Amino acid sequence: MEAEAITRLTEGLQPPAIRAILVQCLTGEVAPSVTISRLLAMEGASTVRAAIDDVTHRRHDADNCVGIDHVRRVLPNKRRM
Repeated sequence: MEAEAITRLTEGLQPPAIRAILVQCLTGEVAPSVTISRLLAMEGASTVRAAIDDVTHRRHDADNCVGIDHVRRVLPNKRRM
């Protein structure tokens, strides 16, 4: 995925540690299952879900961006959480 698209999807996410892990996932460095496990180990489920909801909302807003299909593959269905 393009760095610019990843930045648009994750810019300003709080806490910064959640953003860092999501960036690793979106670049393919970390598997989605590992990402979710790491996020849940750091923060509560509601914080993790809010971050994923935020990225998902941004994805829908930027649906015409190059590389957005990668986000759909990488971020698992949030309802499975």
